[in-house]
Amino acid sequence: MSNQNELNRITDILLSKESDFGELKRGAEEMYHFFSKIAMVTENAASKETIYLPKGKAIATYWAGVCVNEFMRTCTYLRGIYQAILDCRKHFSGTVHIFYAGCGPFGTLLVPFTTFFNSDEIKITFADINSHSLECLQRVIHELGIEEYVAGIIQDDLTEYKNKQDIPIHMMVTETMNSALQKEPQVAITGRLSPLIGEGGILIPEKVTISAALIDRAKEREYILGNAMGESFIHSLGTVFTLDKETGNIFEEKVIDVPEQLEGGYNVLCLMTDIQVYKEACLTYNQCSLTLPVRVLSIDWNNNEIMGIGFRYQISENPGFVHRCIKKKINAERIFIEEVKTAHKEILFHIFKDIHPELAVFESIPGGQTDMLLKHQFEQEQAHLGREYQNLERSIIILDGIPIGYVYVDMGAEIRLVEIGLLEGCRRKGIGSHVVGDILKKAKFQGKKVSLQVFWFNNAAYEFYKNMGFCMVHNNGPACEMLCQPI
Repeated sequence: MSNQNELNRITDILLSKESDFGELKRGAEEMYHFFSKIAMVTENAASKETIYLPKGKAIATYWAGVCVNEFMRTCTYLRGIYQAILDCRKHFSGTVHIFYAGCGPFGTLLVPFTTFFNSDEIKITFADINSHSLECLQRVIHELGIEEYVAGIIQDDLTEYKNKQDIPIHMMVTETMNSALQKEPQVAITGRLSPLIGEGGILIPEKVTISAALIDRAKEREYILGNAMGESFIHSLGTVFTLDKETGNIFEEKVIDVPEQLEGGYNVLCLMTDIQVYKEACLTYNQCSLTLPVRVLSIDWNNNEIMGIGFRYQISENPGFVHRCIKKKINAERIFIEEVKTAHKEILFHIFKDIHPELAVFESIPGGQTDMLLKHQFEQEQAHLGREYQNLERSIIILDGIPIGYVYVDMGAEIRLVEIGLLEGCRRKGIGSHVVGDILKKAKFQGKKVSLQVFWFNNAAYEFYKNMGFCMVHNNGPACEMLCQPI
């Protein structure tokens, strides 16, 4: 049997809705061995070398090829792409031009269709950053004799690609992703290449949806073992992010509400991935490695302080979602500010250590001298503040009768917020907002401005003060000066 006929036979198995799981699994394995043989992919250092890019990693040749063995992933993509080609053939007159971004060593998702369509019906541009993968692909093209289907072979970082071909793009195919769109450059490539698709053209996958959900791990195990019939182990919290042709490159934070209480063992918050390859061809929970849940955090329902979680996608060398927990706000009536007294010295020292993690370097000093050195550092800072600010008011922040922080304010002609510090477990609960808000009220009553300094590396603090009404007035190198004129 010729290579073309063999590939056609295998692809037929994967496209057929009559094929059972066993046949699909064997079909994917056959396709992998078929391509591996003609591409001459061997398991060695060169074929296992990952390429790290500014906007995500490009997986190695060997691992890109092995992906074919994930039969649900392979057959779902092939079925979706086959239908998309048929739809493009109806919509566009003449040859359908397809751009395959991240084609890997086999061109797995498009090469099989050279046995279904002739070269007047489809033309393919293959693109990848990995030169070793493209060398393997060229052997595949030669062995199958499909040179006439090839519009071009491009080696480039596709997150920065500029179209140099004088041909329209009717379909864009890119499968350069991981679960929850982490690590690999699917989002960056999609954002870069989607604008190149002609009007009415198709992006594959058509849509990738990332959602947040709480999972009951015990019920999930029973489900996987086939013991939980119809009992849900997933409590959905809502969509976090959608990737499609219209997504672009600006990613706003999406805040997801977290229930105050939830019965059962739904205590692991995960990001879930659903892939709509095209129309009805979809991949969902656990159907392949791309749709495995990605754990974010665990929730203790007996002591839950989280009321919401903000998710934002970021493109970087290690792309993915960053998150922040939004904790329940503390009732202002529970917060009390008290002038520092001699008895507070040990409490102040304890808070000082907690809010200065950089001082942990002293813990490596032998001979039990750590506390002595830290206390010396603390006393030096206290003395410096006393010399620097003539009208310094030092106060302890108390919550429910327990000291949890301090605030130092210089009450001169202009109020200077010198320092505010809260214990780790008391941050992001609205306590700082309450304390700073009281200072601003006092400033308004006295007709004064409030100034402070914040280091540039402390972006969270900068954003906090900005939201409280402070504006940057000038840059002092590693720090910036901020000012607020309460109205």
